[in-house]
Amino acid sequence: MPEYKLPEEEVFKSFAKLCPYGIVSFNKRYPPEPDMICQIRDGSSIAFELTESIYNIVAKRQEDSPYMKFQIGNYLNKSELKQVFEEKFKNAFITIYPHNRILSRSYFRNKIGDFIKFLIEQAPEGEEFHFPGNYKFVGEIVRGNFQGPIFDTDFGGDFNDCVIEELEKKFFQKVYSTGLPIELLVFYHMQPGPIQSDIDEAVGFIKENLVDSPFRRVWIYSIREDNMLAIYPEI
Repeated sequence: MPEYKLPEEEVFKSFAKLCPYGIVSFNKRYPPEPDMICQIRDGSSIAFELTESIYNIVAKRQEDSPYMKFQIGNYLNKSELKQVFEEKFKNAFITIYPHNRILSRSYFRNKIGDFIKFLIEQAPEGEEFHFPGNYKFVGEIVRGNFQGPIFDTDFGGDFNDCVIEELEKKFFQKVYSTGLPIELLVFYHMQPGPIQSDIDEAVGFIKENLVDSPFRRVWIYSIREDNMLAIYPEI
């Protein structure tokens, strides 16, 4: 799962390749204008507003991932266990993630020493391990042709889809300043893509409310799959 937030220009560049309008060029704009102004093949111009469909828990976990990797490395560089740990896991890829809820940063920071000792003394290889505590760590150790130890923190997951919430915000809570027709691009990047029932529900919402929105069309696009998931109204 991607760990970082893509610039809107990168998002739109990917989308533009699939858009049947034939987008020739586009420029980033700032509120109160829509996010992108682009010229299409027939010589006309159109505006796009962009929004990412991402559950707030997913966003929080993505922010914590690089923090945790940094704290692990920082601890090992100062620890007397550094040599033992690096020898034991010199060709290992170690993934950790929370078992049931997001870890407090201070809790994780205070538990790093116990976690490193647990990995050295108790963690099984080739299967999922569980580190006990108020916030349980779950993880896996994989051996391979790695210059290890390599840590990764996986904070993805299949969470509630929030595309309707994003649509409501853009449909009813924002006002745009432009003389151009506006279309809405809802995209999936950090959050896993939706199941078909989520898309069906989103299209139903769009059908009922588009006339009261600032938009003439809505696109739902997955960057991870490089696929257009829905267009309403259809072209």
